[in-house]
Amino acid sequence: MDLQPGQTLIFVGDHTSPDEPGYVDIISGVLARFHPELRLNLISAGSKGQTAAALRSRALLDILTSSRPDWLAVGIGMADALREPIATKLVNDYQERATQRDDAAEVAFGPEYRTHIHDVEPVSDAGPRLELPLELLPEFKRNLAEALTELQQSGVRPILITLAVLGNDREHPINDLLRAYSKAIREVAQERGAPLVDVERAFRDIFDRAANYKQRLALTGPGGKLNAQGQTLIARTFLAAFRLLPNPGFHP
Repeated sequence: MDLQPGQTLIFVGDHTSPDEPGYVDIISGVLARFHPELRLNLISAGSKGQTAAALRSRALLDILTSSRPDWLAVGIGMADALREPIATKLVNDYQERATQRDDAAEVAFGPEYRTHIHDVEPVSDAGPRLELPLELLPEFKRNLAEALTELQQSGVRPILITLAVLGNDREHPINDLLRAYSKAIREVAQERGAPLVDVERAFRDIFDRAANYKQRLALTGPGGKLNAQGQTLIARTFLAAFRLLPNPGFHP
């Protein structure tokens, strides 16, 4: 499905807000330069901690369906995942390891990536990733699916966005948890026929590329907040999903 001239897109999720539009501002700038004919109205309405339950709430659904945007880009799931009982232990374990680092360059730019055993050996040889005991995932998926159903019935077309990788270490232990939530988002997108912007895949691809070339890479700053590079990667992934990136070799 393509974006049409004059359409309105509302963005909800963790990485964008009215005060800090983040990747929405980047998308707007690229569209204004390379696709001015679209004249899209992009509205950043996200906030930290948005959940699938909040999206499904009567109050928010009434606001969204009455405002009748053409598209609603939904980038939620991080807050739901971090509410999992096991999440606190995973984060604490990671932070404890991080405080033991004494390499200033690693602290500033993230670790130097090395080939992981999973990258060079079959999973059957390396062993599968551990299955995490996730208690809230079924409820998240149900709330997201039901919210999308009501939005679609009201004429609002949803766009689902998977979760960004947390931290600058692809082996951050909580990323296995986020991977499970991104999988659920993909499944809901497929079940509901909604366009998917696979941010998690884009983040993993760029971390893999950094590992192959032994480069340092930082997409988040202190506290796990996305930096300019991370926000730009989400914007690029969104634009690519709708085939709106400028062609290679473009000269204005």
